[in-house]
Amino acid sequence: MTSNYFDRRFMPNGKKSVIKMDNNFNITKYVTERATVISNNAINNIDLLTKPVSLIDDTYSVDENDYFVRVNNIEPISIVLPDATTVEGKEFVIFANDIVDVITVNATVGNINGSPTFVLNAQYDYVKVISDGSNYFVLDNRITP
Repeated sequence: MTSNYFDRRFMPNGKKSVIKMDNNFNITKYVTERATVISNNAINNIDLLTKPVSLIDDTYSVDENDYFVRVNNIEPISIVLPDATTVEGKEFVIFANDIVDVITVNATVGNINGSPTFVLNAQYDYVKVISDGSNYFVLDNRITP
């Protein structure tokens, strides 16, 4: 696939934005949610694919198409991450939106920072993980003591 557009920038939050498009404007990789496309000397802003958001209130198995999982619960529940060997490079965010009891994030295959579980125990706690192809690693989190 020949790419007619390639853009790499450093965002104010320190993250890198990489966008590639082919001649039919199909996006092959992206990090940000908006891009500026320059074609035929015209500048066009386009909306890129948004990252999926799920709102759940019961035990849930995250699939490879999920990204941001918001959890409401009144009793302890489990959020099960996909097999780490099948989602290398994929990030997931589990967010305690409105909770009364603990949320346990489980790895089906692999660990999360060396442990099989990660617990969220208060409203607005979250964990952002990434798979390295065998385990999950915490990229960011907020845990209320």
